[in-house]
Amino acid sequence: FSVPIRASGGTALLDFPDVVDFGDECVVGHKCERTVLVRNLGDRATKLLCRATGPFSIEVPDGYLDEGSACQVSIFFTPTRAERFESELHLKYGELEAVVTLRGAAANAEVSLSHSLLMVEDTYVGLESQGIVTIRNDSDVPVDFSWRLFPSVNEEVEHRLALQGQLKGEETDETLYMQQAMEEDSDDSASDGERVRARREGKVTNFLGRKYENISKAVNEDPMLFRDAIFSIQPLNGRLWPHTQITCACCFAPKDALIYSATAYLSAVGQEERAPLVIKGLGIGPKATFSYDELDVGNVFVESAHRYEVQLLNQGDIEVEFRLMKKDTRFSPRFKFTPDHGTIAVGGQCEIVVDFKPKELGNFHEIFEWALKGSATAVTLSFRGNSIRPRFEFDQTQINFGTVSFGFLNSRMLTLTNTSEVPCYYALKVPGDEAAPNNEFDVIPSGGTLLPSCAQRIQVDFVSRTEKKYDVRLSVDLEGVGKELLSIPVIAQCAVPSVSFEPHGCLNYGDVFIRYPFHQSLYLHNTSVLPAKFEVEPQEDKSRAEFEPDQWVGTVPPCASHVITVTLTAHTPGQLRIPMYV
Repeated sequence: FSVPIRASGGTALLDFPDVVDFGDECVVGHKCERTVLVRNLGDRATKLLCRATGPFSIEVPDGYLDEGSACQVSIFFTPTRAERFESELHLKYGELEAVVTLRGAAANAEVSLSHSLLMVEDTYVGLESQGIVTIRNDSDVPVDFSWRLFPSVNEEVEHRLALQGQLKGEETDETLYMQQAMEEDSDDSASDGERVRARREGKVTNFLGRKYENISKAVNEDPMLFRDAIFSIQPLNGRLWPHTQITCACCFAPKDALIYSATAYLSAVGQEERAPLVIKGLGIGPKATFSYDELDVGNVFVESAHRYEVQLLNQGDIEVEFRLMKKDTRFSPRFKFTPDHGTIAVGGQCEIVVDFKPKELGNFHEIFEWALKGSATAVTLSFRGNSIRPRFEFDQTQINFGTVSFGFLNSRMLTLTNTSEVPCYYALKVPGDEAAPNNEFDVIPSGGTLLPSCAQRIQVDFVSRTEKKYDVRLSVDLEGVGKELLSIPVIAQCAVPSVSFEPHGCLNYGDVFIRYPFHQSLYLHNTSVLPAKFEVEPQEDKSRAEFEPDQWVGTVPPCASHVITVTLTAHTPGQLRIPMYV
């Protein structure tokens, strides 16, 4: 038979409290500590392993206890919210595991800001002013504080993730760009090209990887402290001892004449939420004004030059840097400002000369804006007036040629006077008349310059080539001003005089000898009150005979007669009948 023998060795037995209570005096974000004594009451050494979950933690989670020995275990409580927490501490040794209850409650520390809205004194652009805000710690624990850019930790995390995503996209784009650039620059042979390209791509990938890894590390390590282009806070972080206070200076340096606002968030150990501080300030731009805002120049003649003066005064406490803003209107190019930009010292002024020479007619109201650097509001200088044409006039209300005979020259005289105070460059014409040499009207002189209060005698010649009634106008154009600014009527009636021939229809020479000239007289009787002009047309066929008048052209006075002697020379025998057209 057999007898079973059973025996057991020594066993470790740990003595520790069942509950660790941190009480109700802990502060949010502040690490509280409790130390407990763990003793090995057994007869065997053992290893121990401690595990706790947040917001509780163990400083040294592992240890070793000989039989009969003891050790101290530090348990920490770091609450993240102002509420009561309860968790378990798992203590494992040998084959056994024990559970310790951990309890604690947290409250917000008495940390406060002197005010949540800081209005900084109005500040001139380019200068700096300060406002102060006080942080007070009325708790019994030291408080680490910092001014943050975001209102919560979650928003900081989201911002970091967004930046990381942006960095990934930039790294991908730059890698593709570098690879494409290498492919375009590669001119190696097919066999060596792949190896060279692979080495280059590896170098580029490693270089870009290190570059963006460093940037990503900087993003992750960025504490996201408050930063702004206009406002700054000093100090940005620090430690506040119990029952003390610290004064932070908020600097305001405006760049333009605007209302600025920014929000900084105070992150303090002992406070669950970040306290916002709204900082506001008004930037004061340079102050300047003209000695007058508007000038009414009244009536000004077109093409006349005018000069005005105006002073730009600095009425602020900083220098003024001014510049004329571009303007594209009808009359604005006719104004010239000297100078059109510059700087005015404090208490100083700048004299600006304005030259104006209009080239258009009509009313104008031009408003010129002058930008002041650092100011959102421009100063204005306006000019109003009326650009008028020079005044000139004829000494007659019309030109009446009356009834004129066809083809005769008729002339009339008149005077053009410049009654304005500026010279004018004129041109005279009869609209509708044909160009030379087919024109019927001729104006002498047809153009020129008339000085102020001067006159010019004008001759208008008229040769009618059409039997009709004329009702046209003599107009005046001014160079650079306009067309047909002044005109007077030109009236005429062209009539054809009544002329009869004697003998009528035929000149009878009777019998004539070959190659011997014979003469006959042709009488032209003008029975009208208009002069007549005649012209004998050249003979076309001279083979059988030819004629030759003693006058090929001429005139017949009104109610008078005129004799033309026609010589006939025959070249062949026989009866002759030669047409002659007058």
